[in-house]
Amino acid sequence: MQDIIPIFTSNFNGKQLNSIDARKLHEFLEVKSKFATWIQNRIQKYKFKENIDFISVSIFLENGGRTIEYHLSTNMAKQLTMVENNEKGEQARDYFIQKEEQANNQIQTPAIDSKFLLQIAQQMAKKEELIERQQIVINDLENETKEQQNRIDKKDEENQKLKITIVDFFKGAELFTRRQVCHFLGRQGLEIKEQQITDYLNQKKWLCNGEHNYNTATAESCRIGWFVNEISVYEVNGRKKTKEYGKFTVEGLVGIYDTFKKPAELNK
Repeated sequence: MQDIIPIFTSNFNGKQLNSIDARKLHEFLEVKSKFATWIQNRIQKYKFKENIDFISVSIFLENGGRTIEYHLSTNMAKQLTMVENNEKGEQARDYFIQKEEQANNQIQTPAIDSKFLLQIAQQMAKKEELIERQQIVINDLENETKEQQNRIDKKDEENQKLKITIVDFFKGAELFTRRQVCHFLGRQGLEIKEQQITDYLNQKKWLCNGEHNYNTATAESCRIGWFVNEISVYEVNGRKKTKEYGKFTVEGLVGIYDTFKKPAELNK
């Protein structure tokens, strides 16, 4: 089929699309009404949109006048040919369809290319999903870290206040017997017996279990800073002997307070 209506490219809102001259189509269809009346009626009746279905072009004439030409997309042109419902309309419609088929046949994109692009798109989607999941994990870890730090800061503040209370209570003393510790805990609302503390220390293996050193703190308990072995000198039958007695440090008293405070809070 010969080129009954020239097809050219026009700029539709930044896109280069195939188009035709609306006036040429009007002439080919042998429409009896005037061109301006025909094109405006068709645009209004079928709700064609400018810059999508057509573009309007102002042309200034030599006599100072102005005329408006319309470049139609081939899709709009096909619709106009169908609504004319005559032989010319059918010819024009067949012509546009043939031109589209020719253009499609010229584009020979191997199937492998589309599959490859699909694989790339799927891989990118998986990577984006993985990144989103990783970001969620990172956010959760950051929030958890902040919460842990807040708990640590709060605990440090509580321990500092408790240390001040201990110093005031014992008037500056730095080492305490288990009996003194029980007395202090009682003043803090924790009714703990001395034997309970002894049992806890034996369970942790922080007291020696020998016959003559059962009140001596182990090296481990001293290493963590809970105890210091205080040495006392005494006489037996005129002979001087030494005895070690494990005493709580301020840190140890804070630790034993926390140890017995937790079950007490759970039982409230």
